Amino acid sequence: MRHREARKAAHVGSVREHTAAFFAELFAIHFAANWVAWFAEHDPGALDHGMAESYDTETYRAFPKLLGSTAMVAALNTGVYEQLKPLIIEVYKLWERVMHGPHQLVFRERGTLTARHGSRTMVHAVDCEGGGSAARS
Repeated sequence: MRHREARKAAHVGSVREHTAAFFAELFAIHFAANWVAWFAEHDPGALDHGMAESYDTETYRAFPKLLGSTAMVAALNTGVYEQLKPLIIEVYKLWERVMHGPHQLVFRERGTLTARHGSRTMVHAVDCEGGGSAARS
């Protein structure tokens, strides 16, 4: 009887451990997406290639870990996995929506950067000589 209880406790512990890893990576992706979305809404001129690269780096680092923890949860408990599946789908949708923003940044001639946010287009003139910048929509 004790052996069975110990095995069950170890199994539950493993499910919890991998579910926690799942949520840690899910939240990392969510945070990165919200950060970029905040800038798109409140300071579109700050969206640049560096921010797009940072978003890529953060999310590309997190997704393999998210998928690995998802596989472990699925192997341990299909019921918990089924509960996590809608979250995986939603984070992919969020990632894709946000990914379009930074990757629509286009450098135009003379250092003009165009950022598209939804139906709005923000043109940000960048002085490549370091003399400043100005935004207009």
